[in-house]
Amino acid sequence: MTDPTPLPVNSRLMSRCAEMLALPHKVCRRRDCRRRNACYWHFRKSGEPCCLRNLTGPQRAAFDALYAEVLAVVQRYQSAQLPDFAPPDPERRALRDAAIELVRSELPAEHRPRFEEWRRRRNTGHP
Repeated sequence: MTDPTPLPVNSRLMSRCAEMLALPHKVCRRRDCRRRNACYWHFRKSGEPCCLRNLTGPQRAAFDALYAEVLAVVQRYQSAQLPDFAPPDPERRALRDAAIELVRSELPAEHRPRFEEWRRRRNTGHP
């Protein structure tokens, strides 16, 4: 069952999620996006990448799951409370790992050492 409240739109993070899933190359109808395999076109009103309109229901649900996980990692990072250690569910862990990689690539350089330290501790399982 899906949550009726829409996720807040962050155009940059949405674009990075779409790029991670290769949506610009596979489903976008904009030539610039397909050629560069990057999101260049966004709807003015919503701020969403244009390629999201071309997704089927299950595809959009998968995108929204990744995007929600990215927002959760960003929110917890900004509140100085990084996500707990890896979830036991393999599907949830894969989603969290993808979100962490995406957030890591978007962090400013001055924040990366702290984030990398946390990521190493998370992967080894030591607090």
